[in-house]
Amino acid sequence: MIIRTMNEQDIEQVNGIERVAWGDSAATLDQISERMRVFPEGSVVAQTSDGKLIGYASSQLVNQISNKSWDLQTDSGTIKATHFETGTIAYGVSMSALPEGAKYSVGAAIIQHYYDIFIKSKRCSVLCLGSRLPGFKRWQLENNGDIKQYLAQSFGGFSRDPELRLYQKNGFQLLWEIPDYYPDVDSDNYGAMIVQR
Repeated sequence: MIIRTMNEQDIEQVNGIERVAWGDSAATLDQISERMRVFPEGSVVAQTSDGKLIGYASSQLVNQISNKSWDLQTDSGTIKATHFETGTIAYGVSMSALPEGAKYSVGAAIIQHYYDIFIKSKRCSVLCLGSRLPGFKRWQLENNGDIKQYLAQSFGGFSRDPELRLYQKNGFQLLWEIPDYYPDVDSDNYGAMIVQR
């Protein structure tokens, strides 16, 4: 598997990956196209040796880490007004993969690609993104706790939340919670801002 820069011929396949991964919340063809147009280097795909696309991610460059909603941080997913070519912080806008992507560790490979082109190259000082917290709502109902208590729990040095734990195992650290970050019932709409240096 390779991680490479996306091109126009990939757009339809990427939209298919998004629909499988995110359902009704998937990025539209227009959003995918705009991200690639605005910041070509930030839109990447994971491709198997037989040419099949199994993953997609997009990013933008910004000048500060924010606690605003995903919509505000990404100009509703288009990055037209939020990407700055001179930005020194790489912000992960979206990442998706087909179910078979798990056996290829697509998420880890994309994170490593972004680390190499942004952090290792010293182009940026930080790689950040907002993680969903899909274990929170269920935990909250069972424990009557709040988001700070949920995020404070650690098992073997990693979060109890499955998505946050995935990112932590790939070098990310938690900064803070973000209320109303992204519409996600399982996360009770919370997100967690995380960084890798």
